[in-house]
Amino acid sequence: MEAGKLRNFITIQKVSETFDDKGNIVQTWQDMVNLWAEILPLVGREYWSSKQVNAETTGKLRTRYYPGITPKMRIKFGNRYFEILGVINIEEKGEEMVIYYKEAL
Repeated sequence: MEAGKLRNFITIQKVSETFDDKGNIVQTWQDMVNLWAEILPLVGREYWSSKQVNAETTGKLRTRYYPGITPKMRIKFGNRYFEILGVINIEEKGEEMVIYYKEAL
């Protein structure tokens, strides 16, 4: 992995569920780890849904390996959020990983 390509600073967040005073479940996102990554958009598209235009971007990012990242988490990049679709440990060496994501606007 070339360190020079890891120029985007991302935060992996995990969801935490608590109960409010009425017994309702409240979900909050907590920062888990900050990583340097290379972000590679793969597909961008616009589609019509309920008479409004929606935009969606999918892609992948490469970063150093960090254990425990799952699709139940999300990625924060500046003021943007990516839903994690899948995580791959490259060659199962525990050195580098690829995270596939979806960003919906």
